Amino acid sequence: MSYKSRFFAVVAAALLVVSLPSAGYAAGQTEEELARQIQAYVPGVGVDDILAGAHAWSAESGQDVRTVLVEALEQARDNQIVQRRSGISERGSGARDTELRKSDYKGDVFYEPVSPAGHVGIFGGNDWIVEAPGLGQVSHWKWVWDKRVLSGTQYFYYHVSQATQDAAADYAYNNLLERPYSINFAVNKGMNPHRLNCSQLVWFAYMKATGTDIDGNGGMGVYPKDLTVGSLPYNYKTIW
Repeated sequence: MSYKSRFFAVVAAALLVVSLPSAGYAAGQTEEELARQIQAYVPGVGVDDILAGAHAWSAESGQDVRTVLVEALEQARDNQIVQRRSGISERGSGARDTELRKSDYKGDVFYEPVSPAGHVGIFGGNDWIVEAPGLGQVSHWKWVWDKRVLSGTQYFYYHVSQATQDAAADYAYNNLLERPYSINFAVNKGMNPHRLNCSQLVWFAYMKATGTDIDGNGGMGVYPKDLTVGSLPYNYKTIW
């Protein structure tokens, strides 16, 4: 799968699903019109930011800007549907929260079913994690007993060597701390990110350190749920 530069996006679970235009209809739209459709799934994100990211990736990859925008729109819509079916919960909505538990292996990943798009982090050891926690915060490491997660949080290891998982975890700790948060989920696979969201951090650590692509469904961006599907991840524990 190719790598893409970033532009801002976040999928809000409460949004109404917008009908995806047909290929013919998209072909008749301007870049700005396509960006405004993406904006319907990405509250708070400017059209200029969307277009800037699409043009940046086009320059990096040689892919047509319109194709970047259409594919990003398709994936944003598809991801919204997936999130609605996955039992995503709001913090404080009555969903039980609990202390994060230890993992079986270094380099394992946890997936928390929290609104709006889920949350993931990587275990730097079996009792501490590296994560990009959210807006207004920087990426950091944290002991598991200091981390609260919602009930239903899942643990995954990947069908790769332990050396691969170790290398990804080490890269995350040694290279990806103190990065400002990005709300770009739609196209977040650039290989020189200055900002990171949670799934971008975990994906980038595996890709940069080992060349392992753990995005299970491909597409223009890597969303948290994407790291839990496909042939590589194995869900070995869920905490309630």
